[in-house]
Amino acid sequence: MAGIVLVRQLLIWGPEFVQDFLFNGEITNEKVSMAMLAFGIFMIALGFRKHEQKR
Repeated sequence: MAGIVLVRQLLIWGPEFVQDFLFNGEITNEKVSMAMLAFGIFMIALGFRKHEQKR
């Protein structure tokens, strides 16, 4: 879902506007979507780590 929001904004407004929009000081839906995407990737990466059990 987060990726859809970013792609839609890129197609409608263009990369320069979206870049300026993502790095301004306001909290927007796009920034929340980017944070959700980053957190999801982080959680997936943690899930793939191998944990060795010590005896």
